[in-house]
Amino acid sequence: MKRHLALWAAALSLVIYTSAAAAESHTCTHVEDDQFSIDGMLDDWKGFRGKRPAGGNVDRDFVLRCAYDAEHLYMSINIRDDRVFRTRRARANFEDSITVHLSAGKKVVKLRYFPGSGRTKPNRKGVPKSVEVEDSLQPKGLSFEAAFELSKIPGWAPSVPMLNATVAYHDSDGKRIDTIKFAGPLHFSAAASTYRSFLRASRLRKKNIRLDVLADVDPGKGVERVIVGGTLIAILSESYTWMNLPVASVRDILDVKVVDLSGDGRSSIIAHYRQSGNGGVREIVSVWQVKGNGEFETILAFEVAKSMGGNKLRSSWKLVPKPVKRKRGKRKRRTKGFTIHIEAGAAVGWDEDNYFERPAPDAKPILLPWSDNTTAVWSFDGGIATLAE
Repeated sequence: MKRHLALWAAALSLVIYTSAAAAESHTCTHVEDDQFSIDGMLDDWKGFRGKRPAGGNVDRDFVLRCAYDAEHLYMSINIRDDRVFRTRRARANFEDSITVHLSAGKKVVKLRYFPGSGRTKPNRKGVPKSVEVEDSLQPKGLSFEAAFELSKIPGWAPSVPMLNATVAYHDSDGKRIDTIKFAGPLHFSAAASTYRSFLRASRLRKKNIRLDVLADVDPGKGVERVIVGGTLIAILSESYTWMNLPVASVRDILDVKVVDLSGDGRSSIIAHYRQSGNGGVREIVSVWQVKGNGEFETILAFEVAKSMGGNKLRSSWKLVPKPVKRKRGKRKRRTKGFTIHIEAGAAVGWDEDNYFERPAPDAKPILLPWSDNTTAVWSFDGGIATLAE
């Protein structure tokens, strides 16, 4: 993806929100191939920066380290635990264990590993075949190493800048489980350099970033890193692209979603935002897909509210999962993807005799409660929006 800077027209205004940013993050160091020997020991990890998650104490804690080469993500966990509790039964809610969840998109690679202790051998039943793991008892706990094949992580591609991760140690005293957890992105150091360059060029401060997620939004292989902060939206992979949002304030951004509308694995961006001018206010919902050159392509835009003085019009809209299809001899299966349903609401002040607003050229005009068509259903296929008859 080439770097692309543009000031877009009002019809292309968007911001993506998330409920909460990740509380933690860590950067994995790029290394030469075959630098690590997965033996459960920590001698290969000298000099690597570690991450200690919140919630530990003098009796229970761990430090996470990670690195990567062209084919693998390597991880070490140095665990402090005054007693490693294990039995041959390997019960998740009763014994010490380590869990790791990794994803570059919707699907998650999951690992649960029960370390060895005394005469009890490690239990690897919850470890994927593509993952190499070992542990070793230490004077004050245990150490754990893992090597994940990057190609086995759904959504992975060499341009992917980070992975979403949850790394947890579940500590048992034989009666209850206490968990210490790291949850957040693992950034790749090469991509971290691109990220720093983007921050410098855009003059965006980290504290103003309110979204930092992975989503497959362009036609290339793998997912991209989507960042929103201030009045910018950016997409980062091997390079970066961003746009300044032509809105008066971030308060004018009402709702934004990243949704796989077509059900083909590629997400679109849906934004509901407000614009003011010429004595009136309108609200628009726009749907975009990202092109290979980093530009945003509008595939649908429609008005959902207009007001001027005391006169008001408003429509409701919602995403609806595609209907359930039945196949002979098979269970019910919900098809992937969504449609957009729009319905006209009641008017205030305006009616069929005094509404003289001309439709704007950048969006479908708002549905009028006195017209013949008070509802609309839009479906999506490969970046094309179609109005149902």
